[in-house]
Amino acid sequence: MPRSPTNARYFSTRYELTGTRFLIYPQLKTLKGFDEPELVYIDAAPGTIQTGPQDDGIYVVDAENKMSYDDSGTWPPYAGPRRRPAEPDANGHFHHIAPGDGEFSSAMVFAAIRLVLSIWEHYLGRKVRWYFRDTYPRLEVIPRVLLAKNAVSKFGYIECGFKNPTTRSGPYCQNFDVVAHEVGHLILKDVIGNPPYRTVAFRAHEEAAADLVAMIALLHFRSVVQHLLQETKGNLYSVNVLSRTGELSKATQIRKAFNNKTMSKAKWDANPDDYKYQLAAPFTGGAFDVFVEIYQRHLVRRGAIPKRLADDSYNALGEDILDLQPAFAKRFKRKGEAFEAALLSARDEFARLLARTWAKTSMSDLTYPRVIEGMIAADLDLHRGRNIAIIRDSFYWREILPVKGR
Repeated sequence: MPRSPTNARYFSTRYELTGTRFLIYPQLKTLKGFDEPELVYIDAAPGTIQTGPQDDGIYVVDAENKMSYDDSGTWPPYAGPRRRPAEPDANGHFHHIAPGDGEFSSAMVFAAIRLVLSIWEHYLGRKVRWYFRDTYPRLEVIPRVLLAKNAVSKFGYIECGFKNPTTRSGPYCQNFDVVAHEVGHLILKDVIGNPPYRTVAFRAHEEAAADLVAMIALLHFRSVVQHLLQETKGNLYSVNVLSRTGELSKATQIRKAFNNKTMSKAKWDANPDDYKYQLAAPFTGGAFDVFVEIYQRHLVRRGAIPKRLADDSYNALGEDILDLQPAFAKRFKRKGEAFEAALLSARDEFARLLARTWAKTSMSDLTYPRVIEGMIAADLDLHRGRNIAIIRDSFYWREILPVKGR
């Protein structure tokens, strides 16, 4: 069956005629609306992904009772005991591996990584190269380790732990957001670089940017887009499935993209591993505001909402945002398809803006003002500067300004 134009805009289904099939949970299965895995199509011909799964760039090892590399002081390749690997069916697909199967964690984490890479290689306009490729030609992926953290991506590997390490429940390898965030780190280290000494500002930006990588990737599931729009009635200035990065439950998430954080209110912490998250929040929030403003401009252009409603939404604070909800609900009920089309257009425009910004970002002089300077230059390249006012306004009140003179 030929693909519809709408489905072709979602990378999870773009390669349904030529790709290899896997099952993926877009969010944790314990969250309402995501209790069943989705069929996705990875951009690889059936039969080219081997048992593991593995291909020429990634291999999965479902290690048994493995400590994290950090805790053990070791490095890849893993050579210890392992569980049964995921095997393709007779036609080269992996979608026969169901959530109850022991191999599901391996199959899903591989598919999630490959899907995120395909999405961002599209926006970057080139292949992502492992920054550790001179030492390790392939990425090693350990889907389940005895790890108290959520997940990590480091030199040569990604490891995923559990929401509850004691009971080994809530495996993060089955949380698409979390896996996509870790892939985001690898993408950024290729595009921007990985200097021998990384300042706290550098690390904070990478955390924020990895969240944005995951956010864009999540919008390539139509089920997520439809859930998001139904949940918000098209008003994305809200706490929702998109703004709750790495959502763990209805009340818990790892980080929030919709926030009111500013640089002066970042809580100081002498531990840079903790302080980087405080510094990341204002940038993530500012970038999320840019995205929503681009989305609302597309809504206005398509006649889905009037410009006044978009302006009121941008200027609203606190409870005022809730007061606008009936107006969004009324418009969404009448023009739901236009809301979806606007969201996809904004997704692609914002993702290309980020990709061009990161390509202009120097690893040796990375500060937030320099990144914003690069974003303004990227918008001039891509859109003749139509988003510059949005970029300036969205980061200004976060106390992040471009370099003087821009």
